[in-house]
Amino acid sequence: MTFKKFADELRVYFYAHLYHKVLFLYNYAAELNVDGHYVESQQIAVECDNLWADYDLQMLMADNCRQLQQYRATESYLKKAAAMCPIKFIPLFQLTELYQETGRKDEAHVLAHKILNKKVKIHSALISSIKNKMRKLLNETEGLDDSQQTNKQINSLMTPTSSNSRSNCLLVFKTQRALVPT
Repeated sequence: MTFKKFADELRVYFYAHLYHKVLFLYNYAAELNVDGHYVESQQIAVECDNLWADYDLQMLMADNCRQLQQYRATESYLKKAAAMCPIKFIPLFQLTELYQETGRKDEAHVLAHKILNKKVKIHSALISSIKNKMRKLLNETEGLDDSQQTNKQINSLMTPTSSNSRSNCLLVFKTQRALVPT
């Protein structure tokens, strides 16, 4: 028996016995997401969503949909996550990025202003990075016409994402992989 076949059988066994346990479902979906199996991850996450309302689950589902280029569903999940935890900046930030990516710059600007005016409960480097990126977004687009903005966006998409800059690294979000009972 090959390792892959064994792993598949083990996965089926665990799923058959733990499909009703929300933490198992979430962690299974998160691992599938990390491995790049977005369709399967979304299927498991939807099952989990039927049993459990959770911020991290909404963010996971948003990431799955974004990876699958299902932008309306991504928007819906990010809005749900923002409503579940209104104090959090990340869902609004990712929603702003989604709007920019899909050419909805007016909506991105509205959210950028909202993020800049949002009260910070606990100051952190991550929040500072998000706010700085929103200031930069608003400042860049005020001085550029549409064709210059489009060229700038294309160039930024072609720029490698690896960087030594601490502020750029802070804006790379990872799926929450493991949840423990609270």
